[in-house]
Formats: sequence, structure tokens, C-alpha cells
Amino acid sequence: MDIRQQANIADRIAEDLVDRILSDNFDIGEFLPSERNLMQEFGVSRLVCREALAKLRGMGIIKTRHGKGAFLADVKEAAVNPATLRILKAHGNISNTDVLQARLIIEPEAAGLAASHRNRTQSEQIYRQAEQAVGEYANLPLVERTQRCAEADVLFHQAIAAASGNPLLPMLLKSMHELLLRVRLEVLILKPDIVSRALADHLKIAMAIRDGDSEGAKRAMERHIRLRGEELLKE
Repeated sequence: MDIRQQANIADRIAEDLVDRILSDNFDIGEFLPSERNLMQEFGVSRLVCREALAKLRGMGIIKTRHGKGAFLADVKEAAVNPATLRILKAHGNISNTDVLQARLIIEPEAAGLAASHRNRTQSEQIYRQAEQAVGEYANLPLVERTQRCAEADVLFHQAIAAASGNPLLPMLLKSMHELLLRVRLEVLILKPDIVSRALADHLKIAMAIRDGDSEGAKRAMERHIRLRGEELLKE
């Protein structure tokens, strides 16, 4: 096994362990299976197993105690990444309202930057993406339309973050959008009328970005997140 294969396997094991931490509702301080058990379960060497654990330790998800093994850390002060945010949300430290508030702080500014940055290729791509979505998803069956629209929503907002010219924004927003994806899917099945309003919002945001209207893009994004967020979280 070469170094790249070893790293890929270690990445997959680390992801599997995060999924297990979430599915089994690990408590802070609860120990993971021993290295020996993990080696047997995944059929890997001690070196690969330790590399996977080192990845989780580097993200602040686990700590190790000599002679005891690896245990779930308190990730409140860990680096921001999708895995730590998922664990925080599962433990009740981050609510959907918290995520929406953070989006309201960041995303209108990202839209304004995307408009002022005036990258024609990116702005035209964002507009075409929004325009196509309005007609493309209209006649799909409900479940498929919901899935496609939820995924397209994430991609639309990520494209705007990328067009902002600030390399930190796509990383920050990717984590937040992943937290809300399940909520989007669940709510859109029950409230399919939200889809058409969200897609219309996207078109207004995209037009402002394409036209270089920074303030208009900010206002359209702020309105979109606030109104659709309220609809998503409304009982």
C-alpha cells in the first residue's frame, strides 16, 4: 500500500468514526473502541489506524489518554469544520436558529462582495444556475424536486461565496449549509411551496450580482435568508 492509499483509507476510517460518534450518541469523555478492535474491524494495520485517530485528534474531536485510549473531546473550542459542527449540533450546542443567525451575518456580505468583485464568468454562471432551476424543477415529482432543490440551494450559496473573492467564506459556509441540509429536506417535503419562493429569491440575488449591484445583492440575500429561514423553522 502506497502513502496515498494509506491516507485515503485513514480518511475513510476517520469519517466512519465521526458517523459512529453521532449515531451512537457518544458522550464527552466516552472512549472509542481500542486500536486493536479498530484494526480488526476495518482490516487495517496499526499505522493506518493511528493515522485515522491522529486526524480526529488534529481536528479536536478526540483526545487520548496514555494506557486508556482515545475518547470524545469537548469540541466547543475545536477548529471549525463539518465534523466538529455536526457533533456540536448533535449535542445541542448549536441550534438551527444559531446557524441562520450566522448566515445572516456572513452571507449578505458575501453576496455584496460577489457583486463588487465583478467576475463576469462567475456572475453569469450564478445567474444561469438560478434561472435554469426555476423551470427545470417545476414538473419533477415532489420527492425528487425536494432533493434536487435542496442540493441546488447549497450549490447556489457556495457559488456566491466562491465569487466573493475571499477564500475563507466557502469553507465557513460549506459547514453551515451541511448542517441545514437535512432540515431543508424534511421541511420542503411538508411545505413544497417554499421551493418556488426560494428559487425566485435566488434569481433576484443572481441578477443583482450580475449587474454589479452590491447593496442590492446584500438586501436580496438578507431578505432571502431571513424569510426562508423563518419558514424552514416555523412549526
